[in-house]
Amino acid sequence: MPKKRDGEYLNTSIQIRVDLAFVCDMKGWTRREIMEKALLSMITPEDLAYFESMRLERELDKKRREIEKIEIGGGKI
Repeated sequence: MPKKRDGEYLNTSIQIRVDLAFVCDMKGWTRREIMEKALLSMITPEDLAYFESMRLERELDKKRREIEKIEIGGGKI
């Protein structure tokens, strides 16, 4: 059974060159670890900050809509 990881993950299917797959197998590296490290090496801290602000904004909008639905004393907030 795969190890449970914290956070949200997306399962994808990727193609990898045969010679690189051979190196991965010889070193005992998993495709997931390699993909994560490769992506992180290409992303700047500014990119991460921008994506995090987008995520927080979506979360804030979702919570705002939930609060608007709550009725207090017969009226809406």
